[in-house]
Amino acid sequence: MEAMESDTRICFRSSLLAVILGIIAMTTAAAEQPSVKIVVTSSNAPQAMRKLLNHALRLAKKSIRQQGSFSPFGVSVDKDGNYSLAYGQGIDAQTDLDTISNQFRKQSTANEIVAAAIVYDTKIRGRDGNSVDAIYITYDSLYTPAKNGYALYFKSRNGKIKYTGFVPQEKVKTAIFTNKPRLSATQP
Repeated sequence: MEAMESDTRICFRSSLLAVILGIIAMTTAAAEQPSVKIVVTSSNAPQAMRKLLNHALRLAKKSIRQQGSFSPFGVSVDKDGNYSLAYGQGIDAQTDLDTISNQFRKQSTANEIVAAAIVYDTKIRGRDGNSVDAIYITYDSLYTPAKNGYALYFKSRNGKIKYTGFVPQEKVKTAIFTNKPRLSATQP
């Protein structure tokens, strides 16, 4: 019984250390603003959302390179084009996702942000039925419909991590912006 308790403590300590290292890496990554600010407007929303998606993917890939995985996080963009990072407690992925989603919804309702992406490390079923590691992203803006998709990743034989391109998904799981302006009949 003592050995089992000891193993549990070691496992918990290892998990806690991984979470702390993940938060430190994500906090460091948050300081990395994209090289060019893009203010999200109705006229440039698709271009700005691609930039947000690419920035979120870069942060996730950096964490995977450094730690092998990451805790859920979010990236938001305010009306001036500044990027901010959000993350949960790092203890339970679903709780973290709910915390980040709720925070972004509150910020969008208060008009503090105009775009956001929520990112998490998961496994999906591959074509052969086996589990495959994936970076899953939901992204939304005040001016675009919510979208989501994933990029698969795996270690190659030489130990390098390889990624697929981003694969959009049909079903949208999370709409962050519920306060979108209505388009008139004359607007595209």
